[in-house]
Amino acid sequence: MAKTFLDHLIVLEEVTSELDVYDLPADEREEILGLIHHTTHQHLLNVILNHLPKEHHEPFLTKFQKAPHDPELLAFLKKEIKADIESEIRIQAKKIKAEILAEIKKSKR
Repeated sequence: MAKTFLDHLIVLEEVTSELDVYDLPADEREEILGLIHHTTHQHLLNVILNHLPKEHHEPFLTKFQKAPHDPELLAFLKKEIKADIESEIRIQAKKIKAEILAEIKKSKR
């Protein structure tokens, strides 16, 4: 999983712990975690693009594609978005995590 500038805002340890309850083969566990990270990042990029004025979408996405880990991306967003984008990302990340945990727990039944 590639690191992104968002990673410090996303806390998925609970999901990892919940997956550990299952006796999954290492490759299957990694695949599931990869899907969870990918899904989470896609949802959060959607949140960002919904807050970011359209004229800044292309520059942001170009910078993100070149260096997804660059902390300057967050600085760019803070400059161009009126809302507190870090809070918005954290709120959405918590909602996504809760949905994922609910799905994992539902699969135990």
